[in-house]
Amino acid sequence: MQGSRYTDHRMDISLQGPVRTGGFKTLVAPVESSGIPPYEVTYVAPCLVRWDRGPTITLNIIPTRKGWVRIFVNFAGPKGSDRTRPDIPGMPPLVGFILDQLDKHIWLQHISTQNPIIDGDTLFMHAAERTLYERGDHSSWSKQYYMPATADAAVITWRKWLDKFGNSLPVLPRTAADLPPALPREQVFDRYNQHTKHCPHCKAALRNAEIAIGTVAVLAAVASASFVVAAINAAAALPAAAGAAAAAGSASVTTVGLWLVANLAGLAAAIAAVGGVIVAGLLKLRQQFIFEDYVHAEH
Repeated sequence: MQGSRYTDHRMDISLQGPVRTGGFKTLVAPVESSGIPPYEVTYVAPCLVRWDRGPTITLNIIPTRKGWVRIFVNFAGPKGSDRTRPDIPGMPPLVGFILDQLDKHIWLQHISTQNPIIDGDTLFMHAAERTLYERGDHSSWSKQYYMPATADAAVITWRKWLDKFGNSLPVLPRTAADLPPALPREQVFDRYNQHTKHCPHCKAALRNAEIAIGTVAVLAAVASASFVVAAINAAAALPAAAGAAAAAGSASVTTVGLWLVANLAGLAAAIAAVGGVIVAGLLKLRQQFIFEDYVHAEH
């Protein structure tokens, strides 16, 4: 599910030409106020969907066995260009800059945009598939679902293509018995086993995050402990210095000593706090590569 339900824009999808064995083509026309120009989405049977929106976005959904698929997403910019995202009219320059930085850091692009988009569909589709087969079979969709919106045209056309041309596909589940068992959320959103361990960019980023966590924790602990020891030593030396100062008729040494002890202790606490914040942030980043729950009500 791309975008937010709170900022949704209506779109019309229309079929372009006949539906053939090799697939079909649709035209997506977002509402004019969105500023997004119309673009084509093509289904190339049996496993490829292509969006032509400046750069070409291809989605390969490869069945590995009944009820299981492996997804490959590719963003290809125009020839001779390093752009991998479409131009969006009216986009603030700062937003465009941030998106360009994401393009340069593949792992950041994966955890911030692509993984959440897939997560938005995965659990919903996993449950909907089981509901469809528990109430009928793959061809009973027209009786189970009411889809009157023009935005549903592509889904309806693909279902009709599947009924007419794809019925003999060997990986097509026939009954609910062909489906995998219902998976808990921990497995549905298991990013490490589904993506990270197979992606060199995310795998390296996870390793670097774990190294950084250990390094920052050790450095913060050593630095904080050093200032604590210094504060303790200063406090231990304070009585003798204060006695000598009193004999000389001066109280300034005591004042300076107390100031030094307080500041050394404060520095120790500040370093520990900053180190804790950095480690907490790195732990949160690390979790993005392992497991991130997706709550639809929050999107």
